[in-house]
Amino acid sequence: MFRLVFAGELITGFDRESVIRNLAKLLKQEEQTVRERLFAGQPVAVKKVDTKEQALKWRKAFANAGAVLIVLKQAGEDASAQESLAKGSPAGHLPAEREPAPSEQPSLSMDSQDASDTPIDVDEDDPSATHYEEPTPASEAARSAGIRKRNKVYVLLGAVALALIVVIVLVLWSTKALWQGIELEPNRRDLGAALLTPQTYALARVDIDRLKALEELSGRAANLSALPGDTDKLFDSLAAAGIDMRAQSSYLWLAGYASGRKGDGLMVVEGQFDASKLSRWLGERYSVEQPLPDGLLFTTTNESTCEKSEPRRALIRDDLLVIGGPEAVEAFAQRLEQGVAIAPQVQHWYDLSAEQLASLAVFEPANIGKAAGGMPGFMLKSLGAAASPASGLYLGAETVALPPGVELSVLVESQDEDFLNQSKDAIDARLSELRQQAATNFPETLSLYDRLSVNRTDSGVRAAMRFDENLYRELEQWINSLFSQAFSMGGDDQAPVEEQLDEDPPVFTEQSAEPKPFEHFSALSDAFFKPVAAVGPFALAVDSLELGEDNRIHVNLSARAYELPNVPGRGAAAQLYIGDVVDSAGESLLVVPECGPDANRDAGDIGNPINHSSYIDGEMVSYLRVSGEKSIVLREGTSLGAIAQLSGYIRYPQVTATERIRLRQPLAGQVVEREGVQIRFMESGKHSLSYRFSGDTDRLLHVAALNAQGQPLSSGGALWGDVLFGAGKSASVDFRGEIASVEVVLASDIEERRYPFTLDRLLPQPQASDFPKRQQSWQDAGSWSALAEAEPPSVSYDWSQPAQEVSVGPVLMAVNEASASGGFGFSLAADLYVTNQIPLHTLLSGVRLSVDQLVLAGGEKRAVEVTGFAAFSHDGGYWMNGEYQPDDERPWLKAGVRLGDRDIKAQEAQAIEGHLSIAIPESASTHELAFDLGASWSSDDFSLTVTKFTAEALYLSFSGDISALIGVEAYADKQRVSEQAELEQFFGDAQIKLPLTAVPSHLIIEVGETVQRSRFEFTATLEP
Repeated sequence: MFRLVFAGELITGFDRESVIRNLAKLLKQEEQTVRERLFAGQPVAVKKVDTKEQALKWRKAFANAGAVLIVLKQAGEDASAQESLAKGSPAGHLPAEREPAPSEQPSLSMDSQDASDTPIDVDEDDPSATHYEEPTPASEAARSAGIRKRNKVYVLLGAVALALIVVIVLVLWSTKALWQGIELEPNRRDLGAALLTPQTYALARVDIDRLKALEELSGRAANLSALPGDTDKLFDSLAAAGIDMRAQSSYLWLAGYASGRKGDGLMVVEGQFDASKLSRWLGERYSVEQPLPDGLLFTTTNESTCEKSEPRRALIRDDLLVIGGPEAVEAFAQRLEQGVAIAPQVQHWYDLSAEQLASLAVFEPANIGKAAGGMPGFMLKSLGAAASPASGLYLGAETVALPPGVELSVLVESQDEDFLNQSKDAIDARLSELRQQAATNFPETLSLYDRLSVNRTDSGVRAAMRFDENLYRELEQWINSLFSQAFSMGGDDQAPVEEQLDEDPPVFTEQSAEPKPFEHFSALSDAFFKPVAAVGPFALAVDSLELGEDNRIHVNLSARAYELPNVPGRGAAAQLYIGDVVDSAGESLLVVPECGPDANRDAGDIGNPINHSSYIDGEMVSYLRVSGEKSIVLREGTSLGAIAQLSGYIRYPQVTATERIRLRQPLAGQVVEREGVQIRFMESGKHSLSYRFSGDTDRLLHVAALNAQGQPLSSGGALWGDVLFGAGKSASVDFRGEIASVEVVLASDIEERRYPFTLDRLLPQPQASDFPKRQQSWQDAGSWSALAEAEPPSVSYDWSQPAQEVSVGPVLMAVNEASASGGFGFSLAADLYVTNQIPLHTLLSGVRLSVDQLVLAGGEKRAVEVTGFAAFSHDGGYWMNGEYQPDDERPWLKAGVRLGDRDIKAQEAQAIEGHLSIAIPESASTHELAFDLGASWSSDDFSLTVTKFTAEALYLSFSGDISALIGVEAYADKQRVSEQAELEQFFGDAQIKLPLTAVPSHLIIEVGETVQRSRFEFTATLEP
């Protein structure tokens, strides 16, 4: 038995929203359901399967959707099968094109058995316990169609190292006439010795004077606006402060330091500066923490999180600027003043790079990428791991006269002869493969391979490539080609695939008329979308109002439209913009960001086309739906009653005319350049397409793969995203059938439409349930005297048997999962059963399950404190006219409870000891709470807070011991507008759900005043 768990991990290259869309299609669920239940911040047990083949199939399906599915072995499973899962044995290899059959789709409305299987953490020390989908070349997932495209990136890292030096070169200078020779300035002051410490793993230097001389000879200064990032803005800011860093700087040094898992850097600039101007500029641009006699301490602010960085130290003299961590700067200044002998490894670097304009030396290649984040950090760390046997890595840039140009080089040195020989052979083989691919996909880069050489030296392997005056353009083309080919399908999907046509291909027509208004489609039913306003072909709904962790109200809007013409297959068909949210006085209630962009003003994309069907007048009608979401955040302290109006508009660039281009195989190397869009197709297999597109990418509506008869094929797994280097996007898509040709559909004419809207009310409109559940009043405590004398019921299980049954006084505890490990921590999931002759179902939460001790190997006990709450309810039965009709064949009440604490690390634990407490009120009191988000009520034992309001229900969070809480009701004046409250725990923390039929004015909270508590001890074994 294998348990399949999703812990929120995404595959590199996928974004969260696209994964949600893909999983919604895979699981046949609404996107909002997937978002709420799978992306709630906690691991989720999706399904249990019996065989490794089924586990592999589901893992591949999730991988193709962009999600990492963890496979956990249940107790008793054969270890060899688990190992096979980890390694991806050929016996378990399943076609990536095949998705699970509908009957195999996991339901997000999981039964208690599935819901209980939720791990708490990842066991990094126990590889047999869990297997991530983050692929390696040997893993089975890496060979699945949706993932294998990106694994070639790892192989290319060695080649990309050639290009890393360009970052240093282009920071200060961009290219023209590099063939002009110059004299090196003698007696350059040497700071490298002072930069070297036992923690230094990399040093870089740039001869700025030589670069400036080249600029003068070429008659052209650096084109900073062409560089990545905001380099031009930085230099403009310096110029505005009267600082010409280009003219005043003469030499640049960079140092990288590594200590444990942390990394830091130090920058030293030599030149002739005005120290007062530099200090003033730093103080105006950054946050000064402390002025110093020779500089200052300052911090920067992360524009995404608004968090301040660790303090940086700026040492500013008229001839020197040093920036880095405070301790590193002080230590450097002290070593520089005292004088330090040049270490042998630094001298060796000088000897290698004496004639170079710029050079980078990595003395500890295994430390490459320390403290770097995101994709660049991932790539650099991968490079460091691959180069760990090397004793040094040296990159450089130097001018050459014949032929005129610049040479970029990388030298890898090592004492390991086998490593060097294998590296040389691997690089030669990979370059030969890249050249062949370039001949097909990027013929314009072929000349670069003629200028690339790889040689085995006495102590290493040296690779070098020469560029002419078009360095920047050529280097960009070459890097783009490398990564484009890395994500191409190659020729590795030649196995026969059963053809499957696209049953609902997108339709593109010439249509200049305005789309039909949303009201035209009023007959289409959608239980998950409750519009509050319609504007043109679009409708808006307030999905929820939620109190965030920032203590601010988050307003979650959604928009939909039906049967829009010429909708792009990917990307946005329209955008939703928020103008403002104001109170009755017209004052804005939108939060003002402390830093960075204003997310409230960002557009919410409306796209994600999905074909749906609905019965209208007894006939099945198919239609195309597009949808989108937008969340906004209100100022802290805003109440629901203060919100008077929300305004905004929907921008709809309607495609009124299209152009179609048909291309036949072989597709590799073919380029379409129309309507401001460039689409380049690359080599791929018989059943897949790989292409890149750039320019006005919004005009690319669709790329269809066609069979020999010109019929569109159904698509399978896909990998979409921005290119890693350069501009544009990349796509690799699998299809179910052999591709004979493709059809590219472009928007040739677009008519901009704008639909302003105003919402005078932001409260969701609750709707009466078709099956109302009347609030049940708790009964007299005297009828509960039989609790202590009751026997645990004999329970028949619909699904799989629990791992163990434990009698706890009158309660049968069916344990579905009980484990404690060094990786996942502690986890317990159980169902509690008691006879239905005791009316405990009238309590909202009367059950408290606590684990008090872990029993370790040898009998030692470790005290812990883990508690969860549950409510008993009838198992089975149904509601009729507001009355519950129990199932006579299930004479018991049932409560589900889940406990977990990832901080409890006890792999050697064998059993748990705890107690079950049932609260029995003898008298009760009621308390009124005015309705508002953030409204809170507290007693001595617990507190309740209103945290979320949707069209279906009101949600309350709680803290403390709520076992004395009898019930919660909602009222609009004197009219009850709620159904029976429920204690709900899908994933993560439990909360109280109160279904509504109207917007309430206040809540009534019923609490036990005098309470009897019956306590029952238990012991349960843990899974091995």
